[in-house]
Amino acid sequence: MNRFTGSVIWRFNRQSSFYYAPAAGWPVISHDKVFIVDPARYLTAINLANGSRIWESNTPECWESIGISCDKSRVYVRSLDGRLYAFSTTGTTQQQIWVANADYGWDSTPSMPIEKNGAVFTGGKKGFVISVEGINGRIKWKYWAAQDLVGTVTPIDGVNVLACALDGSVTLITHDPALIATDGAPSNIPIQNALLPIYPNPFNSTARIAFTLEQPQKVAIYIYDLLGRCVREWQYYAATPGYHYLTWNGQDASGSSLPSGVYLVRIEGTAFNATRKLLLLK
Repeated sequence: MNRFTGSVIWRFNRQSSFYYAPAAGWPVISHDKVFIVDPARYLTAINLANGSRIWESNTPECWESIGISCDKSRVYVRSLDGRLYAFSTTGTTQQQIWVANADYGWDSTPSMPIEKNGAVFTGGKKGFVISVEGINGRIKWKYWAAQDLVGTVTPIDGVNVLACALDGSVTLITHDPALIATDGAPSNIPIQNALLPIYPNPFNSTARIAFTLEQPQKVAIYIYDLLGRCVREWQYYAATPGYHYLTWNGQDASGSSLPSGVYLVRIEGTAFNATRKLLLLK
């Protein structure tokens, strides 16, 4: 649109409708192209002058997380396979420059990759922020910033970054050489035993119950109603350190749907116990 007159210059539409508005799928702009991602999991390059499609691809599948380099030569997308990709903005076909195995997990929640002083920062559902070299995709460091999804990452410079998480925390990360991680090497992300905030809460279809473990241990997850009856349970006899999650569909162990109400989610491990409330609404 023309910002002075409000007149439409061109309009692009890849699909007619979706079950929610992908408001987080913001466009990014190079010198001559607009790049968008959409709920159909396509990355599309559009001619900035006339709105025509130049190329599109759903390999890899990407949803709402897209960014661009400072010099506008690379577009960054966080894919559903847990990786961060860089593609050239200059060609008439999709041209991959690099891919970084960031280990976000299967994640469709938006977290815009932002480049600052040659470093690309982004977050994800596992609670960490990752710094990747924009020129070659080498992972510089990972930092466990929160006990829940990190959605907004704001770099101050190429070293320091602010991270905002779903649990309400805001963390200022100052680069620590002890947190350097290289591809294929074990990550030094600090982890503690914790039952993370359940999402969504309230819920009416499925809820994600996530927890982190500092050391290997036996873990059990129980769901109780307010009468103290255990309606569902999961057993992990040899759970490994790190991030784990499961989804609950509001059914008991026999597959019967449970009524609306407050339920207690309890984790019992060898090294810790914790409980959170969960509201089921139908």
